[in-house]
Amino acid sequence: MISYKINVNDAVQGLDRLKLRKQINAIKYALRKASKPIVTTTRANMRSRFNPNKEQIYSVKTTVAKSGEYAKVSIARSKALRWLEHGTKDRKTKKNYSRGKLQSLHFFTDAISATSAQVQQILIDALTEKIGKI
Repeated sequence: MISYKINVNDAVQGLDRLKLRKQINAIKYALRKASKPIVTTTRANMRSRFNPNKEQIYSVKTTVAKSGEYAKVSIARSKALRWLEHGTKDRKTKKNYSRGKLQSLHFFTDAISATSAQVQQILIDALTEKIGKI
């Protein structure tokens, strides 16, 4: 899971002119737009590293807080994706039969590290674009 917060001090001048509800909507729009590269890169990494089904592909979700304070991109809805992301230790049954070990694929953390600079730039651009429209 990754969270991005807006440094409101950078955008205070443009946001001061708007009413509170419009400020929150502009921030939510910017957060939603900025989280898209992480989601698309994560899905592309999934397709390149293993063969996911539709449920796994669409379980990469973005959640934006109603207050506009943060946005989360997570894979937490699917246990299988968490196992594939982090891997598992050597597993055994109660009767001590080996069930193997999953190697970690790091498709989510690689997507975050690859797109973090792009996300910050998109966040700033989307916020200034939305303020300019209003």
